[in-house]
Amino acid sequence: RWLPFSGGVLLLFLAVHLGQLRWSRPPAGAELLAIEHALASPLALLLYGLAGVALALHLLHGVESAHRSLGWLEAENGPRIRRLGRSLALLLGGGFTLLPFALVFTSASR
Repeated sequence: RWLPFSGGVLLLFLAVHLGQLRWSRPPAGAELLAIEHALASPLALLLYGLAGVALALHLLHGVESAHRSLGWLEAENGPRIRRLGRSLALLLGGGFTLLPFALVFTSASR
């Protein structure tokens, strides 16, 4: 149910992120300053946070789906694969969700 939404959010994030850091490439060594400037906008910060959640949802579905498509998902290993998928989604999605907020918080405290 969430894949079209999360895929759309990830596509929008990719376009915005590339526009901020690649198509108008900041000078060497100024990438962190450029992303901090971009994240000063509440809308951009919200998009970056939503992209992390969307990534988690995509990974949650993708790990099990990949194993099912390859024929590796069986009754015996299903719970282990689901735990792996949840752990991977939580670790990577959670990290990508928290990172922009951490950047904003640390840049505000300087």
